[in-house]
Amino acid sequence: MASKAKSPQIQPGEGDHAADAKYREDLGRFQETHDVEELGREAREAVERNPEAYRAAEEAGKKGVAVAPLGPLPGEPRKRI
Repeated sequence: MASKAKSPQIQPGEGDHAADAKYREDLGRFQETHDVEELGREAREAVERNPEAYRAAEEAGKKGVAVAPLGPLPGEPRKRI
């Protein structure tokens, strides 16, 4: 029996015009629907409240280690308990 060769999966990467267009569209939509200045202030305040945790997360990221988020990401709705 002859086996069918699988077609290679196309991975969007650098220079991928469709991925670039989608990124720019999504970025524009985010900027239109969020107060990015306020999000920046909130992020700065979060880091200033707990610099050690953010420094450790940064170092782990540089090493390629996954860590749990320290809280909601800027722009994410806050979970209500």
